[in-house]
Amino acid sequence: MSSNEAITLCERQAQERYISERLVPIAVDRTYADEMELVRAGCRLGAPRDDVPGFRRIHLPAGWRMTPMAGGQSLWTVLLDEHGRVRAQMFHKSALPGRRQFVIPFDLRAYLLDCAEHSTPVVLDDTWATPSRVAATIRSYIEEQQRAMAAVTAHPSERQQQIEFCQKCIAKVEELTRGLEVPLAGQQTAQGRKLLNAVKGLFGHRSTAS
Repeated sequence: MSSNEAITLCERQAQERYISERLVPIAVDRTYADEMELVRAGCRLGAPRDDVPGFRRIHLPAGWRMTPMAGGQSLWTVLLDEHGRVRAQMFHKSALPGRRQFVIPFDLRAYLLDCAEHSTPVVLDDTWATPSRVAATIRSYIEEQQRAMAAVTAHPSERQQQIEFCQKCIAKVEELTRGLEVPLAGQQTAQGRKLLNAVKGLFGHRSTAS
């Protein structure tokens, strides 16, 4: 076995342990949210594990699970809720040199951007990803990108690159609304259908739900 193969095996075995024992890194990347985002969703974070430095146990709500990130990555694990939505990503490099680990909790904005990046449909529900919250989050993100375009003051060549990047971000997020024909994760109420139409109305097309 080569050294690279040994490292890959070590990382895969470590990942399997993290998943089977439901261990998450103590270190938190707060790019989108802090660990309280998971606590508010019903997760319980345990004390640090002396036998697995840098990790602690996480108690998950019913239906939640940990799984390797798509593509067979042994360095990344995702935390999925009962509807299969990404609620956190975990990075864990267990082999030396360069051992480190952290968890990235996802708020609603992060979830929507992840859907846009990977062209996956948005799954709505009656509590977290409600149509009204999705609408507000999408609109806020688009307005933020529009302000960023207006504020670009770089060299003309760089300015065009930055504007095109913002336009691409907007296009990706707008594309999310084309996938909102999916029913609510919970029972689709009349109010839910009305709010869903409101989301889609922001972008000039309507839900087929009646």
